[in-house]
Amino acid sequence: MADPDPLNFGVDLRDVRERLERLAYFLSVTDVLDSAEALDDTLPASPPAAFVGVSSERAEPNRMIQGHSQRVDCDVAILFVESAARMDRAAKDQLERTRKAVIRQLVAWKPKGTDKALDYLRYRVVKIGDGKVWAEVSFSTAYRLSI
Repeated sequence: MADPDPLNFGVDLRDVRERLERLAYFLSVTDVLDSAEALDDTLPASPPAAFVGVSSERAEPNRMIQGHSQRVDCDVAILFVESAARMDRAAKDQLERTRKAVIRQLVAWKPKGTDKALDYLRYRVVKIGDGKVWAEVSFSTAYRLSI
């Protein structure tokens, strides 16, 4: 079934979620919007879980006289949650293993709809508390927005 939206928005996040599910590690891999509810403790997040979304986009100006086409630089974020026991060294090691696994699984891979493969961009710890550690791994790519 064709997408009824005339704009081509590039990165197919379903493709990214499917690639992460191949790790057979996360209990669930879902959309990043679900993570907002989970971070606020209104949605249960059973670690280990991953959330996928676009974290930022920057578009170049349209260069076409007829029609419209822009290159869009895009950052894709993988937010994940791990269990953390206070003073538990193993929890810290697991966070590092998960970070490396996500990077290995996605770096240099080209999701559907993109013009270039994913480049590793950054890693950060987002939140620690309630027995959980939230961390984010970000990648950059680009796609063409056109009509």
